[in-house]
Amino acid sequence: MAVALDIETTGVKMNEDTITCVALVGEGWNACWHMGPGYNHMEKRELLRDCLNNAQSIIVYNGALFDIPFLQRFYNFEDGEVGPWMMKLIDPFYSARALLGRGACPKLSQILSLNGINPKTSSGLEAVNMAKEGRWEELADYCLNDTMVTYDLIHNRKEVNWVGCVAYEPHSVSQWKLV
Repeated sequence: MAVALDIETTGVKMNEDTITCVALVGEGWNACWHMGPGYNHMEKRELLRDCLNNAQSIIVYNGALFDIPFLQRFYNFEDGEVGPWMMKLIDPFYSARALLGRGACPKLSQILSLNGINPKTSSGLEAVNMAKEGRWEELADYCLNDTMVTYDLIHNRKEVNWVGCVAYEPHSVSQWKLV
């Protein structure tokens, strides 16, 4: 079973910023929660752990460098728990960056557009504003939508068009080729 994951945060500084929303998507199901007032997000910690432990693959966009480390710090997961998750990641951002260099990684919205997938409903910067302004349901909708389109991009397609390269069966870095 493949699981897609996305988070939203108050910013990009690992030691200063915090998570505002988490979304998970699998075949025929999804889960999403925000960190708004009165919402006990810590009760979702075990759901998150179980989903990631039981997934055969974890689909993320920039999750190797961002989402997973933020989740580890926020939910206080041990290195021994997180290591196996990292081994299961399918992360086109990380793969392209490793192959093509740091500047070769476009935004998710660009990749979605190249692949004929409906664009994102907002942006990461606007997600920060949604949390600051208490627009929690809107934030959750945005985060869940991002997770769903990322799942569609990777899990439901045989070929992914990329800026500067094409991934065939994008489940392995070795299967990427320059175009």
